[in-house]
Amino acid sequence: MGNNVISCCHKCKVQVFHYRNEENKTILPFYRKHKKCAKEDINNVQTVMDNNSTDQSWYDVGGYPQDEEIQELCK
Repeated sequence: MGNNVISCCHKCKVQVFHYRNEENKTILPFYRKHKKCAKEDINNVQTVMDNNSTDQSWYDVGGYPQDEEIQELCK
């Protein structure tokens, strides 16, 4: 088994869930899309393990919405 990964851009206030074993479909396009945000401040873009116990406020229900453009790449 493995862990799922979730990324967010604090500047754009969006997040993307990267499915296990399919990370390359979404993580690289996400970082390409938010490259300018990361250049402005490296802390704008963040990736964490999805272990359902994270204390990140953006991860909570009602936090950042999904980046639908990137999430569509998984379908």
